[in-house]
Amino acid sequence: MNGRELIGEIRNSIEADKGRRLWVDTVRAVSLVSELVFTRSSHFVMEFIQNAEDAGMEGQSADGEMTIRVSQERVLITHNARPFNETDVNAICGLRTTKKPELGSIGYLGIGSKSSFKVTDSPHIFSGEFHFKFDKNAWENPDEVPWQIIPLPVETLPEHIEPAQTTFYLPFRDERSYEETRNEFKNIGLHLYLFLKWLKKITIIDEDADETTILENLG
Repeated sequence: MNGRELIGEIRNSIEADKGRRLWVDTVRAVSLVSELVFTRSSHFVMEFIQNAEDAGMEGQSADGEMTIRVSQERVLITHNARPFNETDVNAICGLRTTKKPELGSIGYLGIGSKSSFKVTDSPHIFSGEFHFKFDKNAWENPDEVPWQIIPLPVETLPEHIEPAQTTFYLPFRDERSYEETRNEFKNIGLHLYLFLKWLKKITIIDEDADETTILENLG
């Protein structure tokens, strides 16, 4: 099964519950997680850092690098950890973690990724053979659909995407989301490396201010 086929299978399996009580419960659960689990909208940045660390700890030989580019329209997050596999895709299309907590594991892909819905209605994911998104605007009545876990294929890239890296393209919902995210980057410092083993370099690029911050663990 290729990436596109898996995306279609997951969507069909979720939509098969439409009209049942499970469908209604899922809509409520996804909305609750997205709104209440993470109190600050900008907290999603830390979740992506943690998830990249976990992916990188799984057999990656190269030092970990992450680049975060922010503009008024979107935030673009890329890293060189291993690409998504079928387990990852299933996890991000649900309300569970990819695995039980283990030594060296600090991120929770299934739930942690939902924090991005605090700032965007249409997160795009490009990783290996998987190109998909979750899109509130694709549904006529999104409040009645668990759109946050129903993957849709991405036919056209929104901008240049480096195929060798995992990329998250998050168009901002509004001006407030942009400002809060931009300000939160000021709180990302070298103290992060107390909790990171694989990630060695984080580059933050503020395209509107033409400023670049490089946080590198040289230890």
